[in-house]
Amino acid sequence: MKSTSQSLSRGLDILLAIDASPVPMGVREIGRQLDLSSAIVQRLLNTLSSYGFVEQEASTRRYRIGHRSIFLGASNRNADGLMRSAHDILRKLADEESLNGYLGAISGDRGIYLLSVPSRRIILRVDAGEPLSMHCTALGKILLAAIPMKQARALLGDGPLPKKTEHTIVDPDAVIAELPAIRRAGYSQVREENLPGVISVAAPIANETGAIVAGLSLAYASGTIGIPHERVVELAIEAAHKLSGSLGCSMSLIDRWRNEPAD
Repeated sequence: MKSTSQSLSRGLDILLAIDASPVPMGVREIGRQLDLSSAIVQRLLNTLSSYGFVEQEASTRRYRIGHRSIFLGASNRNADGLMRSAHDILRKLADEESLNGYLGAISGDRGIYLLSVPSRRIILRVDAGEPLSMHCTALGKILLAAIPMKQARALLGDGPLPKKTEHTIVDPDAVIAELPAIRRAGYSQVREENLPGVISVAAPIANETGAIVAGLSLAYASGTIGIPHERVVELAIEAAHKLSGSLGCSMSLIDRWRNEPAD
């Protein structure tokens, strides 16, 4: 008989239970379902949370599947390969053009950072799993443009949205109104809406079916790079298209997404 790790088995059972639930689960609920004490469940959830496999909702203290679980299952191709490719592309742009690079996706009811590759001129250092501001970053807006309008409105909430700078749009309806044009263009751009003096551009990353699974953004502080902004837009789109291609997505699928209105 093969020996197994009881702690690992219990942790996997918890993951499977949360994944099967249509709503986030509480510690006691998980314990009752798996016949485990609340103390054991909480200890295992703490470990799973530290690795990003589950996330706790701040308002309800209940647990849902985390970004690591979602991203690992987002494609039948190797997700680690995508992350390595993205890191290599963003590292090259950081070294050669002083551009800060980010990868992000939607997880549950929020956007999160999956990857951060800062340049020598760091403007924002974040860790994987940290939330991103959907309403005032190029990365957040390209992700909003990729989902149905009803879902985008739910993610933004009723407002007013947090005001980061004097240029931040705090009205959810005004942000929603920008999304159709962003989708048609195939990229988003933000000037000083999230951080003073910072400009960012983002483009979508799609899988083999044309579904948008993530977004890539490049950001810089005004006056710190040696290329025009138009070239930054081109580089962001080129990098995102290259990563989409690695997932089996053709340019025709990207074009189809751009021309199809969101539900």
